[in-house]
Amino acid sequence: MEFLALGILGKLALWDALKVLQPADECLQGMNFDHLATRAREQYARVEERRLAGGKNGSATTLNYEKAVAINCQLSLFFTHHRSVFLMFVNCRRIC
Repeated sequence: MEFLALGILGKLALWDALKVLQPADECLQGMNFDHLATRAREQYARVEERRLAGGKNGSATTLNYEKAVAINCQLSLFFTHHRSVFLMFVNCRRIC
């Protein structure tokens, strides 16, 4: 759960950084970084709630194989998606 929480915080940092750059970069115009940041904060809150609840039950570090595979799959999708977003941004910068 810690890695998932860190990934979400990384995504939040990306949205915040792109929002700062938005006024000076026409490629970023029209993107709603506030909405994306809000979603990331909500996702982080849900993950933290589950992480902390697991710790109270003594099961925070206990994962069965299916849960571990599901978390790995979610992390892979998360990083694949956000790598694509970053590459789109880099490519957009080259075009503009």
